[in-house]
Amino acid sequence: MLSIHPEQMQSLKYDLEQRHKEEFVQQLQQDYPMPTMTMDNRQLQELVAQGYENAKELEIVEKRDIYRFISLNFLPKELLDSPFIQSVLIRVLNNFNWSGRPDFIEHNISHRQ
Repeated sequence: MLSIHPEQMQSLKYDLEQRHKEEFVQQLQQDYPMPTMTMDNRQLQELVAQGYENAKELEIVEKRDIYRFISLNFLPKELLDSPFIQSVLIRVLNNFNWSGRPDFIEHNISHRQ
């Protein structure tokens, strides 16, 4: 019988997260070429790493949803600075009982651009 030790499982989890972060950097560069063009690779990696951690704190765990959460950083400034939009984002993201949070944000906020 195969047994995976907790340290091995932690290492696998870490490696998977690193792979996801690398993919997110590349995807952001494809999806948002203009804003990411002004960022060096280290800045973009830091933004992704911080966004990944923030997503986990908000119990956003699916890879696609984590990416969508991180990509909120690239919404137009006037949208992000709107008190109404900020209020909606805070209320939606803090509702841990609702699995449809990323879908709601994508359909009702991200598409406002």
